[in-house]
Amino acid sequence: MMYPFLTLDDSTEIVHSQTLQDGNVKVYIEKPDEKDRFHHATCFLPEYRWIDIFGFSDTDIQKYQKIIESTAHLIIRFAAEGGLEMPQVFKVGFYWVFFWANENNPLEPVHIHVC
Repeated sequence: MMYPFLTLDDSTEIVHSQTLQDGNVKVYIEKPDEKDRFHHATCFLPEYRWIDIFGFSDTDIQKYQKIIESTAHLIIRFAAEGGLEMPQVFKVGFYWVFFWANENNPLEPVHIHVC
């Protein structure tokens, strides 16, 4: 099963698997493209092993690598917990606004995140 994680302002979607039997987490990146339909790449955590790269430049992959490195601790945690569901409130321009709860220790009150 793949779980939604992040949508970038250029419509790139980043999703992740549950923790796989070998302990890895599959992170899949997909971006719509008018010519090729979709560009895509797969990265396996925790070793950041990239496979099946189609349509993305080395610069694109470096950008996605930085995003994944900065959020890997969350992706790995969410994968172990069976994904994270964030109810969408609304979209403003390129920004999504989500309800958020059960975050940090001690738990914070329900609030919103903008991404």
